[in-house]
Amino acid sequence: MSNEVYQKVAEVLNTLPNGFPPTESGVEIKLLKKVFEPDEAELFCKLKLNYETAEQIARRSAIPAEGLSEKLESMWGRGQIESREEGGKRVFRLAPWVVGIYRCYELIDPFNHLRTVCRSRFAEEKFEIEGRPSSTPSSRVDGIDGSP
Repeated sequence: MSNEVYQKVAEVLNTLPNGFPPTESGVEIKLLKKVFEPDEAELFCKLKLNYETAEQIARRSAIPAEGLSEKLESMWGRGQIESREEGGKRVFRLAPWVVGIYRCYELIDPFNHLRTVCRSRFAEEKFEIEGRPSSTPSSRVDGIDGSP
């Protein structure tokens, strides 16, 4: 199975707030292969941050509309994308990694392999784990007087 579509998903996720930075080991591609089937990965890359109906997504990205709503609802049900009701219609959008996809998988099955791999490789390489600082700060809090 080609890594190209998963590399594209990683690039899309890395454009979102909180990012999805590449690792030296490439473990992020392994994670994405556990989350998305290749056709789901392709569809994920066609979504935007603003909510759209399945019909709008199909029209904008030249995807056949038949079965698209069901596919999107299935992906939403597994935490791969976000969805809500808006004006009596279901709308869909990209989900970020940490507060979206990863968090949803953690809630669905807190002992799943995705969590183990993420904590043991990806998170250690790119995010702060167990008090060890990462090279990329995840947030900053300043005092109300402006002091750090």
